[in-house]
Amino acid sequence: MPSAEDCQAELSPQPRVASPGIAAKSSHHEKDKTMSRKHFVKFAEHISCIIDEKERKSTAELVARVCSGFNYYFDYAKFMRACCVDAT
Repeated sequence: MPSAEDCQAELSPQPRVASPGIAAKSSHHEKDKTMSRKHFVKFAEHISCIIDEKERKSTAELVARVCSGFNYYFDYAKFMRACCVDAT
C-alpha cells in the first residue's frame, strides 16, 4: 500500500513537459491546466451515484480538495450539494 506521501505526490499537479520532437504548447493553452465547471459537474454526477452515504461524503471531500487546488473559484458548498452531501 502506498504511503500518504506517495499519494500526495501523485495528486499534486505535475508540470507539462513536451515530448521529444514536439514543440511545447504556447501560453495560449495554459488554461488547459485549470479545471472548469464542466469537470466539477461530471465529478459531482458520478459521486452523487455512490449509495453509501459515508463513502459518498468522503469521496466528495477528497475530490473537492483536489479540485479547489486547480481552480481558485471552486465553490466547495455548491460542489457538496451537487454531490448530494451535507457540507456540515
